[in-house]
Amino acid sequence: MATNKQEYEKIYFFLVISSYVILTINLFYYAQPVFSASGLTHPALLKIMLGLREGGIFRTPLRTKAWAFLLMVISHVVRSGKGKQVNWWLVGAFFVVGLVLYAVRPRTAATYMVTTVTGFVMCAWAVAMVSRNLHSFRRADNDVNETFEQCDELISTPDSINIPTKYQYKKKIHNGWINVVNPFRATMVLGVPGSGKSYSVYNPFIEQMVEKGYSMFVYDYKFPDLTEVVYNET
Repeated sequence: MATNKQEYEKIYFFLVISSYVILTINLFYYAQPVFSASGLTHPALLKIMLGLREGGIFRTPLRTKAWAFLLMVISHVVRSGKGKQVNWWLVGAFFVVGLVLYAVRPRTAATYMVTTVTGFVMCAWAVAMVSRNLHSFRRADNDVNETFEQCDELISTPDSINIPTKYQYKKKIHNGWINVVNPFRATMVLGVPGSGKSYSVYNPFIEQMVEKGYSMFVYDYKFPDLTEVVYNET
């Protein structure tokens, strides 16, 4: 789980940095008088900007802004925000005002920079709050580990593997059974590392298969965990 989180963090930062780089290039090109007046320009940079513009993405300011905006939105989809919920009306107001400021193109370069940066920051905040609110909804919806209705009946046969379970449904704890009636048809167990596959599934499988006289080939990747179970049961 930690590895997955780190990978998501890398993707998030890559998308955020990419969106701000594209936005900076947009400002440098389309608000060039501001940079020229400040001495923050160079003929080589202008040549690079012209080359990028011919490439298509920077042909119009709106297209460049759209790319930066898209990457910003995707970054917040990749990384769900955490924290207290924010009023939806406030989020909507920030997004609408920010989008208008971001999309408009004033006549002066300085005003263009101010409206673009302000609009982008407001939209980024609004999208982040939407992600946070949705994350809070998902978390609150399953704070009690509510699951679905499962099998409560024990279906036992000479060959079956039956694993007792407990699950919560409609705010009540129920006793259930995982009935593998015909294990000869193969059984697949899926779960991330550390989710409890060995404890909850593999170990009961091995114990019951030994009791019922199955022959087994146990490949113990996490030696000696499963090996000890087999040895102790036999």
